[in-house]
Amino acid sequence: MIHSHNTRTASNIYIDYKRTNYGKFSLKFRGAQIWNKLPKELKVLKTYSLFKKSAKVYVHNHMYSLS
Repeated sequence: MIHSHNTRTASNIYIDYKRTNYGKFSLKFRGAQIWNKLPKELKVLKTYSLFKKSAKVYVHNHMYSLS
């Protein structure tokens, strides 16, 4: 979290700038990018099983737009 107050991107993960391709292809960097592209409705689900099921449906319906 960057700010102590709520912002539009409060549910997003802050991504540090990566200078090298090694850093840009790391799981920490790519995972954060993918998480930030998910809709807020998925990010706020309460249980892992509900998130997993909803994420599968979302990825299946939008698999070409996540790249």
